Amino acid sequence: MKNATISDVAKLSGVSKSTVSNYLNGNFERMSDETKKKIKNAIDELGYTPSLSARRLSSKNHSKTVCLAIPRNISHLNDTMYYPVIFSALGEEAKKFDYNTLIYSMDSDDINKDTEYLKSLSSSLVDGILLYDLEEDSLAFREFERAGIPYVCVGKILSLENYNYVASDHGKAMKDVLEYFYNLEHKKVAIVTEGKSNSVVQTVRSTAFNEFMSERKEEKLDYSYIRINQNESSSDIKLLFNELLNPANRPTAVGIISCFMNQFMDVVKGYGIRIPEDLSVMILEYYKNSNVDEEYQDFTCVESKAEKVTRIAMRKLVKLIDSGKPFESELVGLKVCVKNSTSKPKKQGGRKLWRKDIQK
Repeated sequence: MKNATISDVAKLSGVSKSTVSNYLNGNFERMSDETKKKIKNAIDELGYTPSLSARRLSSKNHSKTVCLAIPRNISHLNDTMYYPVIFSALGEEAKKFDYNTLIYSMDSDDINKDTEYLKSLSSSLVDGILLYDLEEDSLAFREFERAGIPYVCVGKILSLENYNYVASDHGKAMKDVLEYFYNLEHKKVAIVTEGKSNSVVQTVRSTAFNEFMSERKEEKLDYSYIRINQNESSSDIKLLFNELLNPANRPTAVGIISCFMNQFMDVVKGYGIRIPEDLSVMILEYYKNSNVDEEYQDFTCVESKAEKVTRIAMRKLVKLIDSGKPFESELVGLKVCVKNSTSKPKKQGGRKLWRKDIQK
């Protein structure tokens, strides 16, 4: 079905196109309440949104502002290093193009309400939208497509290709992590990550984990995937780590997301565990130059590319706003950086330590 036009709204409401135009622009001085109600009902029935694509091709109509839309309460933005990193990168990149940035927290229980609000922002205040923290069913961007609103999703929905996205390749990174531990001959490995089970990052990581395990189902590998909810208390997280690292059932290697490192290391120290002699540890999302404790800077890690992804997404969004040309989506590669916190596990009997040469 074709998108509704201003002519369709005028016909359904029984008024002229100029009257509908006045309504859309807030010119109500000579408009009766009955006429406004008819136009509003027609807009709602048709799902009409003013087409923005044509007017955006003219630079004089640009607001030079982009909106960063995030589906979480803004009070939690400093819970991890992720948002401070992307805010900094986005601000610097926007400045290069003489753009401003606006943050909108999609904290409503009604996604349709949030989507309509973002569409209204795009009719006057912003030129384009960056969508973060996607979930597998986060399809609000389809509404932006229909309305001609430039957008970029920062995240890859596993089941979709035909949309505008820039994302880190978390799937390949997870397989590389597992392959690394496997090649070091670790038979018992725990992967500890965080977030909602239906977030795009979680879906990609868990799918990659399951694929890896399926490919080696004939082998005796005790690899576990542990997801910690974002709202868990610090004490509950420590209890989980105490259970995980109990000597009776301890893995020989752990891959852990950076936001849990402090609680994890408290438990490691409490047990007197030596790294990597007793336990190999890899940080799954390490933020370089993020004021983390110096003791973690020499850990084997997968370095986050959140800053790079944000810069690419901003550049692509500005290009889309200015040109309207077809968007080219992009996956940014991640790699395992081998340092001093991982090695082969001890031989049976525990007397000799096998060690992989450190790659500096």
